[in-house]
Amino acid sequence: MFESHGVARIAEQRFCDLSDKFSVYVCASCYLFCDDVGIDIGYSFCRRCATETKVRKCKISFVLKVTLDHLLSLGISSELYVKDGEH
Repeated sequence: MFESHGVARIAEQRFCDLSDKFSVYVCASCYLFCDDVGIDIGYSFCRRCATETKVRKCKISFVLKVTLDHLLSLGISSELYVKDGEH
């Protein structure tokens, strides 16, 4: 019975603690990944929702980003809710 808690902790360590950090850009209106094109010049545009909106830079683990990319290739999109000040 207690083995299940150990497996969850090992999975958490592998996905969060031991993985490299990776910066992604998230749209503030549709909560999906954005391209980083135009961020340097102050222009932010989300191609998915087709709006000029605030794009937030967020740090996630690289394993999470790869997992979300694999899910997206299967047609499953994941929304990333980022609160103000948690970049």
